[in-house]
Amino acid sequence: MKHRLVTATSAVIWMLLLLAAGCKPDSSEQQTREATEKVVPPKQLISLETAREYYQNYGTRRVPLIRRYEDSVSQATNPEGKPFDVARYVSFDYQVLKEYMAFIEQEAARVNTDIHSLRIYFATYPDAAGRTHPRQNSVFLLPAVEMEGKQWGLFIDGDRPGYLNGGLEVYQGPPRAEASMVPVPPQQGRGGSLILNEGQSSPPPYQ
Repeated sequence: MKHRLVTATSAVIWMLLLLAAGCKPDSSEQQTREATEKVVPPKQLISLETAREYYQNYGTRRVPLIRRYEDSVSQATNPEGKPFDVARYVSFDYQVLKEYMAFIEQEAARVNTDIHSLRIYFATYPDAAGRTHPRQNSVFLLPAVEMEGKQWGLFIDGDRPGYLNGGLEVYQGPPRAEASMVPVPPQQGRGGSLILNEGQSSPPPYQ
């Protein structure tokens, strides 16, 4: 009786070991699963050659116009000044961008809305004393939501979503018609704003 009990116990142990071995995925299955989890490149990626073309187009069609205008403005006060440096790119710290994305998603969820897109506005800093890059071009980022087939810039109005049209005018009430837009003085401080700026802009390297 004891011998049969030992034999049955051994058989059960062997069966469990075989089942465990069968449940363990082999390396090929694991590699297949990892391959399917890779992020697919977005369709909006452009080639390096295309990016160079766009960059050169801006340098040919926009940079001289901006420099000529800014130089003409500064001639009255500083006729011997060096030519104006036109910004060619704006960079943001990667960690700051990750924190920004997490923050705007958090704030949108808090007011029960979803971010549909991210606007990148062109901007120019004022000619103000104390600015590191006065009159320099820049960009700022603004999340936008979609409602009734249109997109609206998002800010937080207390515990509710607030809406901005393309010109950053605040909409009073449910977004239905552009005619209802009224200019509102900008908010004091950063309360409610979801707009990111203060990146690092730079002209191209001098040859």
